[in-house]
Amino acid sequence: MIGKIKNFIVKLQNLDETAKKRWLIIFSAVAMLAVISLWALYVNLSIADVNSSPLAKNEKSVKNPEPDLGQILGAGLTKIGGEIKDKIVKLSSKNILTIQSVDRNFTVDDLEKIETVNLP
Repeated sequence: MIGKIKNFIVKLQNLDETAKKRWLIIFSAVAMLAVISLWALYVNLSIADVNSSPLAKNEKSVKNPEPDLGQILGAGLTKIGGEIKDKIVKLSSKNILTIQSVDRNFTVDDLEKIETVNLP
């Protein structure tokens, strides 16, 4: 088995650059699928462990079955999409800013004269 792998690697080393790139893409895709599959399995197992706790069992309702991971992710993506849509609408709307100054009727001439008091 190890000999076959070594022979395959040697054959890959002797191929031209386009073939090497093709194999790189294939191996990268396989590695990504493996990592994502393991992550999804881990998430499903960890959610199942949380939901199987005694507190969660007492809170379960017959009328409301628990949503699966796809439903949870779908609801989250729907909410995020709605918030992004709201932000885009706010950004694309035209803002109007009006600055009004305070009416000032202050004139120095109309003030009463204040007597000067000397301090002791």
